[in-house]
Amino acid sequence: MVRDFHYRWEWRLRSTPEQLWPYVSDTHHFNRVAVGYTVHAIAEDDAGVQQVRAQYFAPLAWDEHPFEWERPYRFGVVRRFHGPILRDFIVNTTLVPNASGTLLRYEVTARPATFLGRVAIPLQIGLISRRRFEHAFRQIDEFLQHPIGSRAPFAAPRPFITGEATHRMQDIARSLSGEGYPTDLIERLIDCVSQADDEEVAHLRPYALADRWGAPRRIVLELCLAATRHSLLDLRWDVVCPMCRGAKTSVPQLSDVHDRAHCPSCRMDFDVNFDHTLEVTFRPNAVLRRVELVEYCVGGPQLTPHVVAQQIMAPGETRTIQVALDSGAHRVRARSNLPHAIGGHLDLHVTSDPAEQPASTITLQANAGGWSTDRKVVAPAATITLSNHTPAAQGVVIERVAWNDQAVTAAEVSTVQAFRDWFATQALRPDVQLGITHLAILFTDLRDSTQLYRLIGDAPAFGRVLEHFDVLRRSVDDHAGALIKTIGDAIMAAFLDPAQGVAAALDILRGMAALNRTRTDYPLRLKMGLHAGPAIAVTLNERLDYFGTTVNIASRLEGQAQGDDLIVSTEVLRQPAVQRLLRDNHVASEEFKARLKGFIDEEFQLHRIKLGEEQRGK
Repeated sequence: MVRDFHYRWEWRLRSTPEQLWPYVSDTHHFNRVAVGYTVHAIAEDDAGVQQVRAQYFAPLAWDEHPFEWERPYRFGVVRRFHGPILRDFIVNTTLVPNASGTLLRYEVTARPATFLGRVAIPLQIGLISRRRFEHAFRQIDEFLQHPIGSRAPFAAPRPFITGEATHRMQDIARSLSGEGYPTDLIERLIDCVSQADDEEVAHLRPYALADRWGAPRRIVLELCLAATRHSLLDLRWDVVCPMCRGAKTSVPQLSDVHDRAHCPSCRMDFDVNFDHTLEVTFRPNAVLRRVELVEYCVGGPQLTPHVVAQQIMAPGETRTIQVALDSGAHRVRARSNLPHAIGGHLDLHVTSDPAEQPASTITLQANAGGWSTDRKVVAPAATITLSNHTPAAQGVVIERVAWNDQAVTAAEVSTVQAFRDWFATQALRPDVQLGITHLAILFTDLRDSTQLYRLIGDAPAFGRVLEHFDVLRRSVDDHAGALIKTIGDAIMAAFLDPAQGVAAALDILRGMAALNRTRTDYPLRLKMGLHAGPAIAVTLNERLDYFGTTVNIASRLEGQAQGDDLIVSTEVLRQPAVQRLLRDNHVASEEFKARLKGFIDEEFQLHRIKLGEEQRGK
C-alpha cells in the first residue's frame, strides 16, 4: 500500500490577504523562484486538464487539473505526475486574516510513485521545498511592508543587457532627458528594460508602471511612446480575449490586426474592438534585448485576475465559499472549455450601499437550462453557496465585468497627440473597421473665414489661421485629446471623456479671446460642436480616422454655433463631470431645439455654451 505524505506549514505574515494575493497566487512566477523549474511545452485535453512538460534536475511531466480559488483567501490545484518519483501532488494555500496581518497555511499531499519517491519526498518536499517556500513568502511580505529598498518578489537574478546595449541606452536616456521627460522616470524605465525578467517586459503596461512608480499615467505613457521613437522600446498591439482576458496575438503593426480573433483556451471566436480587446503594450527593442517567452498557460489565479472565484463542482455537489468582491458588476458563468458546460451567465451587482439592500448570503444554482439565484444584489463580503444541479461537472466562475483600468486600449492611445504625431503610419487595414463604445468628438470652424482673407489679404489671414490652429492644438493636447485632422480652417478632435472635450473647448474659447485681444483688426470667431457616443475606427487617406453617427452629429452641431460658442448635445451635458465643470467655470448656457441636416425626422435638444464676460476679458 502506497503511503501518502501530508505536510501542513504555517507562517505568520504582516501583510493582509488582499496585499499578499497577487504575489502568492502568481503560481507561474512563484514556482519558478521557489521550485526552480522551467516549462517547455503544454497541451490541453477536452476536460480542461493541462499536460505540462518541464525541466528540473530531470525531465518532469504532469497533468494539471484546473485551479480552484476564492480571492483572496484560498487556492488549490491537483497535479498527476508521470514518472518514478511522484504520482499525485495536491496543494491548498489558505490566507487567514488576523489582527497582525495574515496566517498563511500551506498544505501539501504527495503520493509517491515508487520506493524512490518514498525516499525523495521527505527530503525534497518536506525539507528543501519548505525552506524555499518560507523564503519566498517572507520575501513577498518584506517587500509589501517595505517596497522601497526591499528586493521585489520574483525579481530577475541577473541583468539581460550587454555592455554595448548599456551604452546605447545611456545615449537614449540623455536624449529623453533633453526632451523634458523626468529623469527619475527615465532611470526607472531603463532599469526595468535591463533588469526585469522576460515575462514582465514582454507586455509592459505604461499605466501599471505609472501606478507602481507613483507617477502620472499620461506622462509614463508618453515616455514609453518617446522611448519607442528612440528605439528603446517596441510598440505592440495585443489582441485580448474578452473571456479569459489573455493576449491571444501580439503584432507590431495596427495593419496586422483583423476584426475577428480566436481564443484556443476558451475555444471561442470574438470581435476585436478598440475599447477592450485591442491593447497597446511595449517590450524592449529587439536590438537591445531579445525577449524569449515560454508560454505557461496553466490556470493559476493570477493568470486571470478578473476572475475572483473558480470552483470545479461534481454533479449534484453543493459547497459554500467566501470571496472578497469589489463594488460593481460581476458575472457568474461556466468554464467554456469544459465538456457539457452550461451556457449563458448570471449578472450580480455588488454594493455596500444599505439603500440597495445587498444580501450577505446568496445561493447560485447551475441548472441544465442555465443559472438561477435567490438574490442579485450582494454585499462585498457575501457568503456564496454554489449548487450544481446538472448531470456533468461544471467549472463555476465568478468574475468582475469591468476591464483592467491599467490597460492602455487602442481607443485611448489613438486619442494621444504624441501617438498620432510620431506613429502616423500605424493604421488599420483598409477592409477592417473596429468599433469604439464611447468617444467624444469635437468639430471647430472659423466663422466668415472667406471674408477674413478678402479684408486683410491672403498672407496675413493665413498667418492668423495658423495662430488659431496653435491655440486649438495646445488646448486639445492639454486636455488628453488628439487632433484627428484639419479640414480647411476646421479641425476634428477626439477625447475618451466628454468632460475632457468640454474642458478643451472652454480653454479654446479663452485662448481665442486672448488671441483676439492682441489684434485691432478683424477678430476671429470660432464655432464648435461636441457630441459623444459610439464610433468606428477606420483608415482614411492612410491615417487613423473615425466615422459613424456620433461623428456626423458632432459635425452638424458645429453648424448650429454662431461664433465664440460651443454646442453640445444632451448626451454630453448630462454627464456629471461635465455639469461640475460648467458650474466651476461659471459659463452661460442656453437650451434650444434644432433639426440637424441628415436627421430630418429627429429634433435634438441642444445646449449653447459661452464664456462669461469676465472670462472673455471684455
